[in-house]
Amino acid sequence: AEFTELITKEYKTLFNYIRPNEARVLIEATESPRDHLMFNLFWQTGGRITEILALRPMDITDAGIQMETLKQRLNKKKRKSTGTWVLRPVPVLTKKVASRNIPIKPELDAEIAKYALRFKVNQEDRFFPITSRRVEQILKKLAKKCNITYKKVHPHLFRHGFAVNFINGGGSLDRLKKILGHNHI
Repeated sequence: AEFTELITKEYKTLFNYIRPNEARVLIEATESPRDHLMFNLFWQTGGRITEILALRPMDITDAGIQMETLKQRLNKKKRKSTGTWVLRPVPVLTKKVASRNIPIKPELDAEIAKYALRFKVNQEDRFFPITSRRVEQILKKLAKKCNITYKKVHPHLFRHGFAVNFINGGGSLDRLKKILGHNHI
C-alpha cells in the first residue's frame, strides 16, 4: 500500500504544471500592472521566484533578460532585547550563483519598458520589491478568483509549464536545460 501511495504521489507531481489556458486566465485576471508583468515573466521565461523578484531594468538587454540565480537570506522574525518580536527587512540577495540569458518576445520587452517608465523604476532597483510569500498569496487569491481549485497553485508551476510548453513547441532538451539554468538534462 505504501509503495502505491508513493508512486501515485510521484505521478501527480510529474504532471503538475500550469497549462497555457490556465496561465492566460490567471494573467488576465490580475488587478495591477505589477502582478500582470510578474506572472507574464513567470510564464514566458520559466524563471525561479527568486530570479523574477531580483530582476532590475539593468538586467534587460537587446538579447533578452540576464537572469541570475541568487542565494537569498529570508525574512525571519527575531526577538528584541525587550522580548517583543520584529520582522527583519526585505530579504537581502547575498550571493550570485549563476547567470544566463533568456530571449524574450518583443511584446514582453515592450511591457517591461512600459512598466519601468510608468512606475519610474531606476536601473538598479528591483521591479518587484515584494517577498516570495507575498507572490504566493497573490497567486493563491488569483487561482481562487479564476476557479482553479482542482490543484495547489504555486509560482514554480509556471516554470514547469514553461518547460512542458517549450518541449511541446518543438524546443530541444539541451536548449531548455540552458534556459532553465540546469546543469544536467
